[in-house]
Amino acid sequence: MIVELAFPAVVRAKPPRCASQKQVICAFETLARLKVLAGGEFPVVARMNHLDGQTEEVRHDGQSFYRSICEVGSGRTTFPEWMRAENYLRRTYLKLMDDEHRNTLEFSDLTWPAKGTGRNKGRRYVAFSEVSGFELLDQGDVSRCEGEVSRLTEALLVCGERIWIRCGEPCYRLANSRNLHLDTHLTFSDQNEGRALEEMYISATDPERLRSEWRIVADQQDRARGFAAGSIDALSPSLFVADFDDIGFVKYSDTIARGIAYYLSRHWHGEGEMLMATDPDDIDLWNALRRTVNAMTADGTAASGDDDVVMRAAELWERLGGACYSGSRYFSKEIVNEWFGSTVRNWLDRKIDLEAIVTAGRIYPAQP
Repeated sequence: MIVELAFPAVVRAKPPRCASQKQVICAFETLARLKVLAGGEFPVVARMNHLDGQTEEVRHDGQSFYRSICEVGSGRTTFPEWMRAENYLRRTYLKLMDDEHRNTLEFSDLTWPAKGTGRNKGRRYVAFSEVSGFELLDQGDVSRCEGEVSRLTEALLVCGERIWIRCGEPCYRLANSRNLHLDTHLTFSDQNEGRALEEMYISATDPERLRSEWRIVADQQDRARGFAAGSIDALSPSLFVADFDDIGFVKYSDTIARGIAYYLSRHWHGEGEMLMATDPDDIDLWNALRRTVNAMTADGTAASGDDDVVMRAAELWERLGGACYSGSRYFSKEIVNEWFGSTVRNWLDRKIDLEAIVTAGRIYPAQP
């Protein structure tokens, strides 16, 4: 089936009557040939029952999960708005704007066209066919966006006159929101970017884990409001295989590396006294941890032997203070331990794989 689609994007170019290059808000429009599946070969494998009463069905094609976006005829209207709201346009729009509501880029001279004011508050998305004729058009941006549009289009199909997108495993998310209230969400594993410290992803097959983790991190105000969460009906439990403790352990390892970096560099502008006075063995351990984190991130999982490096580095981090900064926020070691404690324990206490023991661990190039 041929479906008309539009993808919001940001590319750098010099618009008409502008003196310099801007971040141009545009829309890549395309005609995509999408595969069509019948309901019988594309069964519903989960239902997500949201707190607002809405139910979202999740289907499976035998290889991957899929969630519904919109009607086929809404490819130029509802489709791009859904993709942006649901955090799928990361490389074409979201990361480049870097959360425009926070940094006020929506009203900045750095972007074009400007967002409306008063009654006309909408954003006008210029068709890329028009932008392609602008001066100083950054071809690297264009290639990046075209590649991302191609990747996202390949993840789409049609069933029941609706567009569906390939997605991660349905799961629960526990997180402190921006106004510092503890919230529970029904989400998907591919929405976990591993950036926020005060968040945790939990398997849809373990709702009691969500409740128990809520009790650990809830403050007095949260407890007064009470626990509230939607539910996920896993109709085909065997398909739910994501190891969220493994994912969390990789995130914990990265947090340790960044925490140690904070302590080693905090006196950098004072002629680097602390860094110069640091035990060389501690620096070597930190470098080993960074190599391990890079390898785990590339593989998407922790391997045999990684836990030894990580936990030795955790002892170093604890000795230095155990706190860290994420974005502009400071997190004490107590908060870090609250949000990572059970994840780390569960990962370390997992059953030992004898085959993994005899398999060589990570091998790094010899250091000069």
